[in-house]
Amino acid sequence: MIRSLILLSLAAGLGAGAVAQPAYRPIDEDAGYPAPGFRIGLAAGAMTYFGPDLLNVNTGAGAPNSVDNQDAVTQTRPAVTGFLSFPLGTDRLYGRAQLGIGNLGADYREDVPVVGANPFLTNEWLIAEADLLFNIISPRSAPVVPYLFTGVGMLVADPFGQDSDLDALGHDRTALYIPAGVGVDFRVTRNLSLFLEAAVRFGVDRPGRAYSFSGGPGAIPDGQNGASAGDPCERKPWKPECQPKPPDCPENPNQPGCVLDDGDTRHDDRFDVGSLMGGVAIGFAPAPVAYIPPPPVEPPPPPPIPEIVEIPVAPVCDLVELNSVYFEHGSATLSAGARALLAENLHLLRENPECCIFIDGYTDASEADRFGLPLAGRRAQAVYDYYLQNGISASRMHVRNRGVSMPDCDKEDEGPGCQRGRRVETIPMDCERFRMLLESGM
Repeated sequence: MIRSLILLSLAAGLGAGAVAQPAYRPIDEDAGYPAPGFRIGLAAGAMTYFGPDLLNVNTGAGAPNSVDNQDAVTQTRPAVTGFLSFPLGTDRLYGRAQLGIGNLGADYREDVPVVGANPFLTNEWLIAEADLLFNIISPRSAPVVPYLFTGVGMLVADPFGQDSDLDALGHDRTALYIPAGVGVDFRVTRNLSLFLEAAVRFGVDRPGRAYSFSGGPGAIPDGQNGASAGDPCERKPWKPECQPKPPDCPENPNQPGCVLDDGDTRHDDRFDVGSLMGGVAIGFAPAPVAYIPPPPVEPPPPPPIPEIVEIPVAPVCDLVELNSVYFEHGSATLSAGARALLAENLHLLRENPECCIFIDGYTDASEADRFGLPLAGRRAQAVYDYYLQNGISASRMHVRNRGVSMPDCDKEDEGPGCQRGRRVETIPMDCERFRMLLESGM
């Protein structure tokens, strides 16, 4: 009883610790809940035996030949189990090794006229079980996971050896069974969960004593032990020589030691154990590594926009022709009419600073013979001086003495010589071309 209280207290303490853990939440919306991984656990609950009353070697005191003592026995006692579970390559399939003690708190049955106790209805029994668990939904998708399990197990009666007469009485201590169960796991924290499961363990071999229920070898009728006063059989009634002759049940089925057939053979020689257990499991999965996104890769800077270098374009002179002025025979003086024409040229040159000019002076043939060629140069200089005095830069002008002009003279020309030959021309052009001509010596 003391052992039973200690085990139950330990299970309750672990369960209370589990409830006190912080709330369980997924890692993040994309990764979901972490898988539980390798776990150990402890469970407590109740196990119910239903099967034959293997303790009675006869039909039982006060109820001779009653089938109730044969196969309608049901007994519920506390149980404690511990387990180790581990994933089998996926978070849906797990293996589990389980070890537990059932029938806690059971005592010797004093209503049985046989030395020793029944290994299945009194004292504790040990269960060792290997299970295969299948999670109905993935533990990564939700904190509440239902599961199914089955496997194979072995029940060991009286594991602490309290009933020393069991073996001598012919009682087997072990029996095999197949479990089938369903459970649900509640994740509390990353490595802590609570669970509740129910199962039925179906016995697959003949348990208990090696004697028949129908008066076979070893059946001892009420009040018979095969021993006389002072005989060794009083101390060791299980010896073969101490056993009475079995009753002739087919001839007289109502005599002690014979059991009536109830037509249900399942629990005549086999048992089942049902269980309802709850507990706590502790996992050992490492803390999930926080996902650190890689630093954002900045796009490469756009290629530099090539600087558009504006090549200065030399201004183009739009002037095509300017007024020419004419002189009196042998004279280099500007007349009033000549000044009026030059004034028009002056206005256009001011509006077109991109224009430069050559000033070409001419004489007619008669003047060249009398006054010489320098007269053409003086006429061009007179026009140059007029432009310069009225604001035209000297860098925009160049005087050229072109000598004798040989134009056709109109018959209407008055006076000696040819008036068309006594002229000064103002020739406009782009300043760039103007400078090129100067450099070439033209």
